[in-house]
Amino acid sequence: MASGENHKFAQSWVLPTFLIIGLCLFGVVGLQIYQSYSMLMTDAKQTLWNYSLATNDAIGSSLQSLDVALRKTAIEIAEKKAWQKDFTAIDTRLLQMEKAEIPTTDFLLLDSKLNIYHLDFKTGKFVDVHVNNSDREWARQVRDQKEDKLVVSAPLFGKIVKQELVVAARRITGANGEFLGAVYCSLGDGFFTSLRHKFKIDPHDLFAVMTGDPPQFLYRTPQVEGLVGKPLAATPETAPVINRKLPAGVFETHTKSDHIHRLIAISWVGPYPILVSIGRDFDSIIATWRTQALTTAGVTFAFLIFALFLLLRFVQLNHRAREYQANMVYSTKLASLGEMAGSMAHEINNPLMIISGHVQKLERALQHEKLDKQMLSTSLIRIRTTVDRIAKIISGLRVFAKNEDDSRADVVLGLILHQALALCQERFRASGIELLVETGADEILLHVNETQFLQVLINLLNNSFDAVSALPHKWIRIQVAFQAQTLSLSITDSGHGIKGAVASRLMEPFFTTKEIGQGTGLGLSVSRRIIELHGGKLFYDSKSLHTRFVIELPARCQARLIAS
Repeated sequence: MASGENHKFAQSWVLPTFLIIGLCLFGVVGLQIYQSYSMLMTDAKQTLWNYSLATNDAIGSSLQSLDVALRKTAIEIAEKKAWQKDFTAIDTRLLQMEKAEIPTTDFLLLDSKLNIYHLDFKTGKFVDVHVNNSDREWARQVRDQKEDKLVVSAPLFGKIVKQELVVAARRITGANGEFLGAVYCSLGDGFFTSLRHKFKIDPHDLFAVMTGDPPQFLYRTPQVEGLVGKPLAATPETAPVINRKLPAGVFETHTKSDHIHRLIAISWVGPYPILVSIGRDFDSIIATWRTQALTTAGVTFAFLIFALFLLLRFVQLNHRAREYQANMVYSTKLASLGEMAGSMAHEINNPLMIISGHVQKLERALQHEKLDKQMLSTSLIRIRTTVDRIAKIISGLRVFAKNEDDSRADVVLGLILHQALALCQERFRASGIELLVETGADEILLHVNETQFLQVLINLLNNSFDAVSALPHKWIRIQVAFQAQTLSLSITDSGHGIKGAVASRLMEPFFTTKEIGQGTGLGLSVSRRIIELHGGKLFYDSKSLHTRFVIELPARCQARLIAS
């Protein structure tokens, strides 16, 4: 694939790859946010449930204590059989109950005609207050009940204490089961306010108590005007508990009394017709979580935008680096061509002189009519051979000079070597440099970029030429070996090696030991880069007696023998 195509291919995958990574990252972050939300809701539900259990236990325990006191009082009154008698014993026990903080606003008595009597703690007697309760549903319920149990009324407005309250009453039954009256007390909002303070329920959180069947509001904070005595409106979520299909539950719902989205715990208090609801504003529950979630999402998004910027910048810089590298390679090729220009002109000029000489010879023979078949055949063969030689030189020069992409193909190593030698052998011959080629290159197939690999060979041969041109004994040897799935191509010259300090810097860009104007210092660094891009390596063999550079291409470079 071409480098330009490679770059376009890489660019085309930048955005999709980034989107996939971004979606995965957002998925992970989203999952973490969802898990934190689930944990938050679980904790909030558990907290409300704990509040609900605590308040239910407190109300249930108070009602049980009150029921015991009312029941004992009812029995003692039944035994006296007259309200006018001294109730000093009852008075003493009721005072003890009062000190024990039994939550009552008053302690009253009904006679058989539902007239109200108030207990005077000073005299220990019940005093007629001249008020009748026959219009109260709870009073009629106590009078008519067959079961021996505590009766809890729906919310009502007290005739004596003049406030909203709920009544808890016990029937006074005679020896023959006849109705003698009832003893009762009332619970006001002070009791429920004390519970809210006791359990530290936030004033902004919902705390409501409903009594009766169906349940009606007795107490609620935050307060809603005109709500006391109104029936509780069920929502689809709370209906199973309100209709007593479930004893309790925690729900996310909109409370209809003030249309606020809340998480609420709602439950019945034991066997009593008292329903308690504790709720928290949903927005206040998730406020901190929402801030953290938005911050996390924002930071993640900002990180992805920054990562995209870095990724695009990387692609841009990588593209520029490729362009710079390509230009550097091409510049190195032009420098090599410049070094070979003189010898190349001589390399082509000699064959042209040979062709010209044979053409003149044939022309003279034709003028003197001495042209025979043998002379013509010999001259044509020599001309054809010389033309083939020029064609090889031009072909190698054309391949070497191309500024093409990095596409690769299967190429016979021998062909690349012949092209390299065609470009420089005349230069070597003219300088008296013996060129020794010991290869089986025609049997080796490489999967390489032909132009780039040819450039590496030309660079190494030029370096060897410069190194030995002033020596008394001048030779360059090319050797090829293929063993253990590794191709080894070495170029050795008659030089006596390179000093360690210089050898360690040979492959550095722009490092050269040649005089100014004699070299660019890019040949070896570019050559090593080309070989590394082909999955191989180029190195200086410091163990050799002479100056020797080695190219190794491993099996993953797809070097392989071809059957002859």
